[in-house]
Amino acid sequence: MSTSIVNLEYVVGQDASFGFVSPTIHTYFTVDTISWQFDLAGSLSGKIFIEGTIYPNAWETLADCEPLEIVVSGPSHVIVVVPNTARYQEYLRFRWEPNLGSVGTFDAAIRILPS
Repeated sequence: MSTSIVNLEYVVGQDASFGFVSPTIHTYFTVDTISWQFDLAGSLSGKIFIEGTIYPNAWETLADCEPLEIVVSGPSHVIVVVPNTARYQEYLRFRWEPNLGSVGTFDAAIRILPS
């Protein structure tokens, strides 16, 4: 049985009115599941894309992970789970693309469950 790796400060206080990419996860070991919990505050609208790559700078939106449309006003929490997909690329991250007028902050925690 594997122990999960948790980082409650994966992204902290990110200004959600601008696009950004999360820190890169290097999956140098076999991963069963990766999940993010997003803590959103303000009036946010935009999309979260889950991206992966084998080459360090050839990022692609994962084919089996539709972009997640976010529209919130006030505090909100969203959990995104990526099962098994982490077995097929070397690096993972998420990307935030705000819509015009999106204001607020974006925090994220991450949980990695090795196989």
